[in-house]
Amino acid sequence: METLVVVGVLFAGLYYWNLARTGANIVWANCNFKSIQIGITPVINASLVAQNTGNATLNINSLAAVVTSNGYQVGNVSSFTVTPILPNSQTEVPITISLQLIGVVSDIINVFNTGVREQELSIDGHANINGIQIPVNVKMKL
Repeated sequence: METLVVVGVLFAGLYYWNLARTGANIVWANCNFKSIQIGITPVINASLVAQNTGNATLNINSLAAVVTSNGYQVGNVSSFTVTPILPNSQTEVPITISLQLIGVVSDIINVFNTGVREQELSIDGHANINGIQIPVNVKMKL
């Protein structure tokens, strides 16, 4: 009986280890901006390109992250649309970026004070891929 329990635990461990390893095959590429909605809180509709270099279909169940610009937090990213990525292919994952006005204003003031016009946007967070949390780190220069 104990042997059966040990074998079951080993198989479960191998299954979850393989899931995490499969999700790590995702390569996050560029961010494509689609539209902007101006309101009390400006919202940008965009998409992140996710590339699956593995041989299994992956489902991105959700994604949540923060957006920083030159060290200032300027927004929040969310996506709660299940997006499948076929093996050895790429897919655009729809995201919503809710801007935080105080962070945007602080970043603009920093540009005027330092004279540095180059903006480095960074999206840092986590994605739920096949039930496993995988880090998302995308950096872009504007």
